[in-house]
Amino acid sequence: ALSADIARLLLAEGVESVCSVPLTVHDRRLGTLNVGRLGGEPFTHGDAELLAAVANQVAFSVENALVFQEIAELKDKLAAEKVYLEDEIRTDYNFEEIIGDSPALKRVLHQVETVAPTDSAVLIRGETGTGKE
Repeated sequence: ALSADIARLLLAEGVESVCSVPLTVHDRRLGTLNVGRLGGEPFTHGDAELLAAVANQVAFSVENALVFQEIAELKDKLAAEKVYLEDEIRTDYNFEEIIGDSPALKRVLHQVETVAPTDSAVLIRGETGTGKE
């Protein structure tokens, strides 16, 4: 039922009958589709059925737009998180200045990555001048 204020506004514009149908998708109410008729006959049952079919299509379009917007927002958040994590990796494990490609060096760097986040003392042994610092 329309409130008295809305009914007065519609009548002032010449609207004599109104047909409202819900915009519903998967039991989720998105709003209503409202159509007013200026003069003439009131809406028929057939008019209401046609409007309900149109409302169904509108509801799916609105739902798709809402889902698309949510996906875009999640995609932006994921991209920002990716940039943050890549920056953290570069900051935490900056091995760019280390020269070498031997299996032994790779094993040591892997061990460094494993131990780095812990609060442990680590002793690295090796020959003098080999860059253990």
